[in-house]
Amino acid sequence: MKLYFPVLFVLAGTFQLSAQPNLPVPQTQQSLVTKLTATWCSICGGSAWETQKKLQSQLGASALVMAAHTSSSSRLYSATAAALLNNFDFAASQPVFFYNTARIGSGGTSTENTIISSVQNAAKGTPLVQAGISATLSPGSRELDIQARAQFFKATEGSFTLSLLILEDSVVMEQAARSASEIHRNVLRASAFQDVYGQPLASGTVALGTSANFKATFSVPASFNANRLRVAAVIWKKNGSKYEFVNLNIVPISLQSVTATPADIQLLQGFQVSPNLLEGMAKVTVQLPRPSGQVVLEVFDQQGRRVRQLFSGRLWEGQHEFLLHRQDVEAAGLYFLRLRSENAQAVRSVVVPGY
Repeated sequence: MKLYFPVLFVLAGTFQLSAQPNLPVPQTQQSLVTKLTATWCSICGGSAWETQKKLQSQLGASALVMAAHTSSSSRLYSATAAALLNNFDFAASQPVFFYNTARIGSGGTSTENTIISSVQNAAKGTPLVQAGISATLSPGSRELDIQARAQFFKATEGSFTLSLLILEDSVVMEQAARSASEIHRNVLRASAFQDVYGQPLASGTVALGTSANFKATFSVPASFNANRLRVAAVIWKKNGSKYEFVNLNIVPISLQSVTATPADIQLLQGFQVSPNLLEGMAKVTVQLPRPSGQVVLEVFDQQGRRVRQLFSGRLWEGQHEFLLHRQDVEAAGLYFLRLRSENAQAVRSVVVPGY
């Protein structure tokens, strides 16, 4: 059974359904870890800062660890963050860490152990539903084109929604108790939909295999670094006035200007870089749907100059892994990894912070 909804127009962009037969949906279960924080909060810049760094480095692809600034006096305040956390467990002050929507603690070893254990246990389960997603930026117009396809892997009942959250993977900004130019990671910035909890996905009795396709266009504000955005498709189950977290998938943007050839959606979904904030080493995963007589994996800088070729040759179908090291690039900044397989290609971004 497929669900269809009318075209909607929202403040941040437009939403509509669109046929996307080639957008695969991974059968993965991911968790949401949120740090309630503020740039003026000195405690947030202490042990809680280190807790966030540890969670981001250890949880990898099993969870999105994001920072939410709900205080209007924080330099990274987001109305989206304030609206989202209004549904979470109550927190009178910051810092606070949440696992999905449940309050866990303010940081430190106990908070870290509880969250890491919860994420690892959740990742072992079979997902109820997941979403495939792609996001492509048109640099000249600062328009972010987002496509998503959600699919249920089990029969269920309830009312489900899908939201599209816009994050910036590294923002240089002051942080109390640290410095005037700290790198804030995975900062929640905005929602591609007017309602932060998204648009209807399914309701009532939901059959195995139920799917829905979504498309949104988000106009990137001038205050955002458009080249460092990530998009998360988050699925929620509505229970009364509350929304319960179900699953998520997150991808970095692809930049159209690296090449004029459109990205191949199937190739893009099997092409991942983790982490995409390159401080030491990142793992580049390539999942090929079929054997390829010529595969080229290259790294480009923001000016479109090739700085490194990671691979060139023949690859069989299936998963292949490559390593990208900090010393493989020349300097701090934004880089793009381009994967070409026969006549198809896909692009992923990676940020190299300064030392």
